[in-house]
Amino acid sequence: SSIDAQSDSSYVWSYQLEGEAWQNWDSINQAWMNEVYSPCLKENKLKMSCANCVNIYIDAGFTIDECGKLLDIKIFKENVCSNAASEKLKKCFFDYFRNLVFPLSLRNRKIISKFGTGLKC
Repeated sequence: SSIDAQSDSSYVWSYQLEGEAWQNWDSINQAWMNEVYSPCLKENKLKMSCANCVNIYIDAGFTIDECGKLLDIKIFKENVCSNAASEKLKKCFFDYFRNLVFPLSLRNRKIISKFGTGLKC
């Protein structure tokens, strides 16, 4: 069940972050794309192609506490080859963030971001 992210105004989209908050988010996201995304796809036997699987992403909202720990993950939208994401894939995607201590600029915030990508076919 996907939730309309627009209707939950307590969250801010990651691309709306500014200054240090944006730089910190961007570097965390880049590290995730480099270290986690591809291995998760391989582990779940997923491969993007224009013929069969154009998108593999999850739009998720993070609630980050004052200590920089991830308190909650809310899934807003999932598109894994036009299907929902498996629990195994979600765990693979998000365990990285559960073990992270987020920097000061991202603490006490609720942030939505797109985790993953799609092909331009």
